[in-house]
Amino acid sequence: MEKVIAEKYGCKIIERDSKIYIQYDNGQVASWIVENEITIEESKSALESGECAYAVILAAEKRSKPTRVL
Repeated sequence: MEKVIAEKYGCKIIERDSKIYIQYDNGQVASWIVENEITIEESKSALESGECAYAVILAAEKRSKPTRVL
């Protein structure tokens, strides 16, 4: 089951199966919603400011390939 924790700064923090994910639009011309797994600390940081949210997204992208969400 998916639970939305927060939606702020152009991203959505969700919890699913005891894991935390950040979802965001990575598209240019068309929407392309992707998600990456993040830590609890990163989820708290992503809610502090737009710059922090962007830093969390970049760090998560470096760790893994984003998953496209339809």
